[in-house]
Amino acid sequence: MVTIKNEKGYTLILVIIIITITMILGLALSSAALSTRKQFDKTDNRNRATDLAEMGITYYQAAINNLIATTQTVTKVNNTNFCSEFLSQEGKNTTLYSSKLVDTNGDQYKIDKTTAIACSNTGSFKFNFTSTGTTKSGEVKQLQGTIAISQVRIGKNLPNYLNFTNSGINKQVNYSIEFSATVYPNGVSFTPGLTIVGGNILTVGKSAYFESMEINGGSQVIVKEDAIIKQIKSVNGNTNLKIYGDAIFLSPTPRIDQISGQADICIYGNIYTVQTIDGKQVLVDYNDFSTYFRNSCQNSNSSWTVNPESGVTVTYQ
Repeated sequence: MVTIKNEKGYTLILVIIIITITMILGLALSSAALSTRKQFDKTDNRNRATDLAEMGITYYQAAINNLIATTQTVTKVNNTNFCSEFLSQEGKNTTLYSSKLVDTNGDQYKIDKTTAIACSNTGSFKFNFTSTGTTKSGEVKQLQGTIAISQVRIGKNLPNYLNFTNSGINKQVNYSIEFSATVYPNGVSFTPGLTIVGGNILTVGKSAYFESMEINGGSQVIVKEDAIIKQIKSVNGNTNLKIYGDAIFLSPTPRIDQISGQADICIYGNIYTVQTIDGKQVLVDYNDFSTYFRNSCQNSNSSWTVNPESGVTVTYQ
């Protein structure tokens, strides 16, 4: 007896099973690929938003540097305070805090200042800001930052005044005299000190170091560049001390025997004192200057900058 097996039905069922499995696997792989693609796009957009926010920070630092340069030029012309003039120039820059398009797709960044600048007599000030990057798809990333602006020489080494040429004056001067920049190109050192009386004028064409200083009887001391002063003992009568460069006080609490009459201390540059940090004498901001002196001049020759190493800090959230 012969049995005939019909294998066509089994083959059809097997084909259907294979097709079904293939479709299920295909759908699963497609779904996984789509999910991966979405995740990739989201990550890419997030990274793009971060890049835009970082571009905003780069733009803002460059803009602030330009603003510093403009402010320094204006302060020399108008004889104004740097910080106050900086605020004035910032207010005139109407596009500083507007959105900036990066491309035609709509990617952009925007800077917002989150704290106001408080001007004081110190040689530095800082303010907080945010930089927001927004992609064309609406992904947003915000970075928090701080910019510190300070006088240029803060943290720098104390100038080596030991290289200055000795003035040859044995302390007291009762006549007018000029130490020209041509004859004294390295600066002038007044050791053991200087006492000028009788309405005379002492002029230094370069920088000067004063072991001690007494200006009496309507006399004047004029320093065309920097003055390094260890001690001011007295400034009496209708006298005048005028420094066109920076004034560096070697002690944060200089002893002053007396300041009377129409005493006039005029400093056009920056005002520093000295601190020992890591075994080195470096220049720091003289916060207590107004406790001991009155500066009758605006610091219109002062130099300011954003420190590229510590002047800008950014927080990633």
